[in-house]
Amino acid sequence: MQIFRYGVSGGAAALLYSLVYWVLASILHVEPLVANVAAWLTSLVSSYLLHSRWSFRGAARDANSRQAKIRFLCINLAGLALNSFWVWLIVHGMGLDVRAPLILVLFVTPWLMFYASRRWAFQVN
Repeated sequence: MQIFRYGVSGGAAALLYSLVYWVLASILHVEPLVANVAAWLTSLVSSYLLHSRWSFRGAARDANSRQAKIRFLCINLAGLALNSFWVWLIVHGMGLDVRAPLILVLFVTPWLMFYASRRWAFQVN
């Protein structure tokens, strides 16, 4: 059930990220790495609220503690770095369309984030 809740809330945050990134990079022609950071900032708060209050509800120790918030931020900064790498590699390194990194952003990064959130940020019992 927990992975289902994570999938729903993480999916919502990933869709919000993707929408912001797509609008900025594709429509407004903002530099893709800048669009990546803006999209990450936009989805960060909603992601924390959804994961701490629903995804890991009841299974996490001290989900709303200061330590959990700092750990969540660290994990998400690592996610930002990973997504920035995908954008750099695919758009700048490979010369592909600015939308191409969204495949990895939506299907690789979230699984790594789930594992880190479960094992470290929210320390599921």
